[in-house]
Amino acid sequence: MTTVLKLGGSVITNKDSPETLDETALDSALDAVADAWRDGGDSRGQGNLVIVHGGGS
Repeated sequence: MTTVLKLGGSVITNKDSPETLDETALDSALDAVADAWRDGGDSRGQGNLVIVHGGGS
């Protein structure tokens, strides 16, 4: 099974301050990635995870 996880372009940055990391948002995104990874396998624990990140504006 393949799981596709799309993270919007502004998910891990602070839009009010260019090129600034939003650490809380990054932690949440990493939790989502970990959940998708765990949930994406088949009965043998095998699967693929594709992460797509938006280009932003």
